[in-house]
Amino acid sequence: MRAVAIGIIGLTLIGRVAAAEPGQAGAACQQALNALQSEWQAIGYPMPTKPAQAQVVAQDGRVATAGQVNYLRGQIQLAAKECEDGNTASALRRVAAVRSRLATPTTMAATSSSTQ
Repeated sequence: MRAVAIGIIGLTLIGRVAAAEPGQAGAACQQALNALQSEWQAIGYPMPTKPAQAQVVAQDGRVATAGQVNYLRGQIQLAAKECEDGNTASALRRVAAVRSRLATPTTMAATSSSTQ
């Protein structure tokens, strides 16, 4: 009888932990996404004026093509949708991919020195 009671209590606790995990994962997803969105806003890429624009200069001096800016913006939007839908793993992969691309910025100084 005692073993049954301990087993029931154990299963109840496991169920509560399992039920808490999606919320924790969702919170981690949202936190990572919020940090990325803050970083994106701080960089300050404007919307490209033309789809094939060769240079889009951010407020912090980074340079990207219109395609790159649109791709990164799209990945952030997809990550937000996946976070909302509970697809945390995929959303966090997208966040990491965007952060990786943003970690190696191309600046106007780097661009102009490489073309000289």
